[in-house]
Amino acid sequence: MVAVEIERNRELYAYAVGGIRMLAPSSRPCVETAYVLYSGILDAVEDAGYEVLDRRVGVSLSATLRIALPAYRRARRVWHAA
Repeated sequence: MVAVEIERNRELYAYAVGGIRMLAPSSRPCVETAYVLYSGILDAVEDAGYEVLDRRVGVSLSATLRIALPAYRRARRVWHAA
């Protein structure tokens, strides 16, 4: 069941990712970050063999910072330019 839901989510993400460029420039970096991080959670669930009821899986703090900090910097540049 979890594998089916992950596949469903990946299909929705693939459909939705095109809409990110339609957002206001100041919103794009945050939404792109969420897209990447939530996709990473799906990867982590798969890597855990779908065994997620007895443990928590997710994206590591270092990976989160590696993804989120540059996006935050991009967003700040856009905010200051506006």
